[in-house]
Amino acid sequence: MMKVGTYLIKRLKELGIKHVFGVPGDFNMDILDYVEDEEGIEWIGGCNELNSGYAADGYARINKISALITTFGVGELSAINAIAGSFSEIVPVVHIVGTPSTKSQSEGAILHHTLGNGDFKIYKRIQVTVQEISTMIRHNIQPIIFILNNEGYTIERTLHGLKREYNDIQQWDFCKTLEYFGGAGKGNSVRISTKDEVGSFIHQFSPDKIQIVEVIMDKFDVPRALFETVKITYTQHVYEEKSE
Repeated sequence: MMKVGTYLIKRLKELGIKHVFGVPGDFNMDILDYVEDEEGIEWIGGCNELNSGYAADGYARINKISALITTFGVGELSAINAIAGSFSEIVPVVHIVGTPSTKSQSEGAILHHTLGNGDFKIYKRIQVTVQEISTMIRHNIQPIIFILNNEGYTIERTLHGLKREYNDIQQWDFCKTLEYFGGAGKGNSVRISTKDEVGSFIHQFSPDKIQIVEVIMDKFDVPRALFETVKITYTQHVYEEKSE
C-alpha cells in the first residue's frame, strides 16, 4: 500500500514540480524524508518560511505550479504574507503544513510550538514577526536581542534527520539585522561564541542603543536530558500508518 506522503510527492512530480521549497520543522520531517528520497525532486531549504514562500511563488509563475512545506504554527505564520500574495494573484502554490497528529490535537496534548494549553487554533488568531524590530527602531526602544545561531535546527535534528540535508538551512547575516530595517547606526551588533566574549559584551555594551547579539552555538550541542526527552516525545506523536 502506498503511503500518503509518497503519493503526495509523486503527484507533485507528475504535475511538473522538480523543486520543493520550505523550512524543516518539528512536525513536517516525515514528509521531508519522502521529498529527499524521491528521485527527480530536489529540496530547496530556505533561511525562513517567508523567503521560501516567495521563492515558491516565483517558481509557480514560471513553472505553472509549485510546492511549499512548512511546520505547524510558527512556520505557517512566517509564510502567510507570501501565500496571501499567491492567493490574491491566483498563483498555484501547494502549501503543505506538517501538524501534530489528530490524536494529539483531540486530546489537547502539550506539545512544542503550542502555548501549553491544548489550544491548537491559536495560530489562526495571532501573528508576531521580526518586523517588530523596525517598531523598536522607530520608537527609540533599546532592548538587548540575543539571537541563537546553531546553523539550523538542533531540536529538529534530534527529533528526526540528524544528518539530513533538509535540516541545513541557508544562513542569515544576523549582525546586519538592524540594517535590514533601516536602523544602521542606531544600534550595535556583535557576534560571540565563547563565555568570555559574553562577559566582555555585558560589561562593555551601551545601554542607550539597541543591541543585536548573535550567539554562535554548535548545531549538535544537545544536552543528554533534552535528547532523551525529544526521543520520547517523538515516539508518542509521530505518524504511524495503521494496517487494515
